[in-house]
Amino acid sequence: MVSSELFRLRQARSVRLTLLIFLLIMGCKQSGTTTDLEYQTSVREINLTEIFRMGDSEGDVVLFREISDLDVNSRGDVFVVDAGNKSVHAFTEEGRVLRDLGRSGRGPGEFVGPSSVYVTKSDSVYILDRILSRVSVFDPETLAVLRTFSVLGNYSVGLPSSLLGSGERGVLIKYITPFVDPTQFATEEFRYDKIYLVDFQGNRETDPILEVLASDFITTTSERGGISAQRLPFGRSPVVRYNHYNGYLYSGRNSSIDIDLVSVPDGSTIKSFQLAISNMPITESDRDSVLSNFSSEVQRERVLSVEWPESYPAFETFVVSDDSYIWLKRTMPSPSTNAEWLIMDKTGELSAIAYLPKEVIIDVVKQDRAYGYAKDRESGAPYVISFKID
Repeated sequence: MVSSELFRLRQARSVRLTLLIFLLIMGCKQSGTTTDLEYQTSVREINLTEIFRMGDSEGDVVLFREISDLDVNSRGDVFVVDAGNKSVHAFTEEGRVLRDLGRSGRGPGEFVGPSSVYVTKSDSVYILDRILSRVSVFDPETLAVLRTFSVLGNYSVGLPSSLLGSGERGVLIKYITPFVDPTQFATEEFRYDKIYLVDFQGNRETDPILEVLASDFITTTSERGGISAQRLPFGRSPVVRYNHYNGYLYSGRNSSIDIDLVSVPDGSTIKSFQLAISNMPITESDRDSVLSNFSSEVQRERVLSVEWPESYPAFETFVVSDDSYIWLKRTMPSPSTNAEWLIMDKTGELSAIAYLPKEVIIDVVKQDRAYGYAKDRESGAPYVISFKID
């Protein structure tokens, strides 16, 4: 049950931290773990060759405003959510524009706040609008809208944030807990993200499949009662992915490289994938760099009033490939220009490593291709990029 799993996770948190520290100090390896020295000296490197990119040149057919998600169908067509332009763009695997799905509006197939896209095994395209709290379903061949259904939330269960997947019984939706008055609640214990199964009529199951501790934020209340929130510098956050090829959720909080394989029917943990690789320490220069980004003295005082972590998060994000390998983007501090992507096989062993520009986020790995998005270092223009895995 979910409640017992939450109890196990909370009780195990301190045990896991102790075990991780022990492994790092002793430099030893247990089943399913890899140390810093081992991966740096023995893991093979794979090459990623760029196939196409779109959006970072004035001559490009499509210029994005804010890319929030992408997915790929069985033909290699790429669907990119442009939250800024309130649209979803479709491209062939070579980067040729197919068409746009939807437009700004509140009617069927229209969007106000598209946030995520999911392509099913049969190539139907599901798109979540987090503002309208609505899922739109598009035909796999014509890309015309077939139907829509609501996925409403509230302050008790949370608000729909992203679409993780779809199956025979419905869709998997991540709900985020709204911010609350920090003078009334201990927010670090109160806020959890929840994964619910919602059927195709919009009916949400009573209990969530999974609950994960929400991202670290600093919340304050104004004299008028308004609540403001900003991310804690170097704070921790959860990542949850669904792999429709094996039907499991993958869940991890980036305090350490420790990812659970979770059963969708009951939320139980099947196994955990762990790498005993130390987090990068935070330096005084790192702290000064963060503080320099705040023009407001009020914001500076706010972030200085709370305790910061002593290290960077272990990873930024991860994605699960169609063959159930985990691609994990390790957090790399400045002045690094490239990021390490650690690739774990089905058993949790580290099998390969890849290097990509630090700004690139890989969102889909399918067959011999990797697909992602980024912002240009100089212009800040968002772009989509795909690679061939050599």
